[in-house]
Amino acid sequence: MDLLADLGALLGGIGLFLLGMWLMTDGLKLAAGGTLRAVLEHGTRTPMRALLAGTGLTATVQSSSAVTVATVGFVNAGLLTLGQAVWVIYGANIGTTMTGWIVAVTGVEVRLDAWALPLVGIGILLRTSGPSTRRAAWGQALAGFAIFLVGIQSLKSNFSVLATQVDLAALPTQGLAGIAAFFAVGMVLTVLIQSSSATSAIAISAAAAGLVPVHSAALVMIGADLGTSSTAAIAAAGATPNARRTAVSHVLFNGVTTIFAVLTLDLLIAGVDRVLALFGSSQGPAMTLALFSTTFNIIGVLLMWPFTGTMVRLLERSFVSAEEDLARPRHLDATLLEVPALSLRGVLLELQRLGQESLRLAGDTVGPGPRDAGIARRGAALDTLADRIRRHVAQMNRAVLPPEIAEAIGQVLRALQHYEEVLERSTARVHADTGLDGTLLDLQQCFATDIRRLLAAADTAAPAFSRAALDQSLEQAENRYQALKRELLAEAAAGRLPIDAMDRHMLDIARLRRSAERAARAAHRLAPLLRTAAIGSTDARADTGQRGNGASPASLGT
Repeated sequence: MDLLADLGALLGGIGLFLLGMWLMTDGLKLAAGGTLRAVLEHGTRTPMRALLAGTGLTATVQSSSAVTVATVGFVNAGLLTLGQAVWVIYGANIGTTMTGWIVAVTGVEVRLDAWALPLVGIGILLRTSGPSTRRAAWGQALAGFAIFLVGIQSLKSNFSVLATQVDLAALPTQGLAGIAAFFAVGMVLTVLIQSSSATSAIAISAAAAGLVPVHSAALVMIGADLGTSSTAAIAAAGATPNARRTAVSHVLFNGVTTIFAVLTLDLLIAGVDRVLALFGSSQGPAMTLALFSTTFNIIGVLLMWPFTGTMVRLLERSFVSAEEDLARPRHLDATLLEVPALSLRGVLLELQRLGQESLRLAGDTVGPGPRDAGIARRGAALDTLADRIRRHVAQMNRAVLPPEIAEAIGQVLRALQHYEEVLERSTARVHADTGLDGTLLDLQQCFATDIRRLLAAADTAAPAFSRAALDQSLEQAENRYQALKRELLAEAAAGRLPIDAMDRHMLDIARLRRSAERAARAAHRLAPLLRTAAIGSTDARADTGQRGNGASPASLGT
């Protein structure tokens, strides 16, 4: 019964430790305000700065998970590159070892009861005196820190008691069995409680109480280091590609660090003891383990340093979503900028691809009914592709271009603007409720069919592309639009269609009309350029007397 009571008290100490850490972390995040964002956004310009930012932030908020989640969010928002995020995560692994130092410096050698409990009272007083102020957040952090220290004191006391009741000789502390057992304890415990800091604190406290040897406690801490990767892996399951890439980089770093630490365990601990002796510090188990944890994580960074660039490039080509693949240029090559004709050819191919995908997206928005949730994501990806084309063209313009290339670039930019407007109107379109019958419904369905036919005719990559056929489709869609518009007005005037319903339908068909007209204009500008560059099938039977400057004989929008 005494052993069960002692184990219950130990479980309570772990609970106090985790509760304190949770309150402290949340309080510090709230109190910091925009500091976390500012540091991650502006303090990660170089690998070293990103490493230091990750270390400092994690040591401050006492949560590598919070820093990792924020980092992934910044990568998804485009404020951090994957390369910067990887270095922040390296730093977070170092920063999370600060908990071990707190345990070593305070919990083991100093009695905390005398001043930790008053801190709880002060913190709660601050928390309740201004619940909506930053003072309340600092109060929560202070109370959390005090409970965190009480938890450490409880761990120390309960492990000391257990040390007198547990037969250490029964534990496999040597050989492969010992390594595997304590490593597994650290990893499983961290997966269960989702805190490597808590596992490290338990290991340090157990070693300080004499319950386990220093080498065994070190193996628990190594297992905790690998086990903390489960947090990132769980968070990345079914998440964005950037989250998955970040999780893989975390697992790779911890995997390399773990293998190194296990293989050199005796050497590392001996080296740590020599360093502590050199500085005249205590060589007790707590200080040895705290320095050991920080040391092997720093060495892990040094081991990964030469390979990080290659790892990032490989990860960027992994877990690629359909939207990312859509946004990635396939024909733009910066190495060809010095050869304007070849560079222009790449731009034309990329612009043709942008046009094809823009027309496909516009076609998916035609007709009544709910809009596909993927439309916005595809639209955003194509906006990114358009921006990359524009930046490549801007790089071309920095050089002195032959007159014919410069003239073509002007047409490219106009066509690009037209495709961007197609995207803008397609993604912004809100479907009107059908609510129509009789002649109106027939006209609406015929208009939708005409728009789809026009969009298909505007695809310059189609083998049967014909500018004459495009103009015919354009004229037919315009005639149908005018007929539908007249009928909507007549029905509203007769009171058979509510005015607000008429307005919604008028806005809806006007957006469709404008989007299709811009698609036609883009095709008229792009087709002659493609034919000149001998790319694809671009109306070999086109009327040679028709100008290639984008002017269309029929226009849906003037």
